[in-house]
Amino acid sequence: MELPVNNTEAYWFGKNWKQFLGENYSDERLLEAEKSLKSLFGDHGLIGKTFMDIGCGSGLFSLAAWRLGASKITSIDVGC
Repeated sequence: MELPVNNTEAYWFGKNWKQFLGENYSDERLLEAEKSLKSLFGDHGLIGKTFMDIGCGSGLFSLAAWRLGASKITSIDVGC
């Protein structure tokens, strides 16, 4: 994968991601992600912890981990 070489390409990525979120994000999906993480780690299991989200996609679980108190979050995904 090549990194953007100018602001136009970087803007396109951001615009594409914003459109994806507009079509796929909802508060209900975020709450379900939080519920899923709580089932794995407990209600307070992420507070002050490091969370690595490999294959993060839209970053929904990274956001959920942050909301549940993770202090350091690393999100990684493959660009196509």
